[in-house]
Amino acid sequence: MTKTEETKAETAAAPAAKSPAKKRPARPKINRKLTPEQRAEAAALWRAGSVTLDDLSKKFGKRPENFSRMFRNMGIVKGSAVAETEKKMAEEVAARAASNVSRELERIATMKDQHFQMSSSLAKIAFAEITRARQAGLKLESLKDTMLTLKLAGEIIGNSRKEQYALLRVEEHDKDTELEDLPELQVRELSQEQILEMQSRQPIDELDDAGFDDGAGDVVLGEPEEGP
Repeated sequence: MTKTEETKAETAAAPAAKSPAKKRPARPKINRKLTPEQRAEAAALWRAGSVTLDDLSKKFGKRPENFSRMFRNMGIVKGSAVAETEKKMAEEVAARAASNVSRELERIATMKDQHFQMSSSLAKIAFAEITRARQAGLKLESLKDTMLTLKLAGEIIGNSRKEQYALLRVEEHDKDTELEDLPELQVRELSQEQILEMQSRQPIDELDDAGFDDGAGDVVLGEPEEGP
């Protein structure tokens, strides 16, 4: 037998070499049970609505259906935290708005009281001047400058009241809360007949008893005069 034939015979007798087996991809490790912390985290993510069941499966190594069953048993709905957050924010906004309205109503009440006091002071001054003029036997024309001053003061108070009413939205609040509106303050010059009429309504002694001494008296208020 030649060497060539011997080599062929040895090759044929040798067992065929096995090709290396292909490795299967490793399966993700499936945890048998989530820890309480993992359950809480998964529930928070699901309530936030930012993940899918597949995302949770990859993150925690559990099948998607396991999470679906877990959330169902826990009564958790995907994205429910978003609605709760929006509701909470709406409640906070409503609370702040109610607080602002409450502060505005307090300011309105304070402002109305201040304007009432100022108008009352003007009235007391006006009646005190009328009483003094009558007691001194002075002519009614002597009150002209005083009444003009009171008129200007009333106009200043009235303009201030209008500005404050606008800033505090008094008319809007009055409609909502049915507050009574402050009467329009108008101080105007009195005619001789009007002065005599006021004097005839109450004797001087009664005015003195009521405390209308020098520097005191009630507001000279007048209704707006209608134009021709």
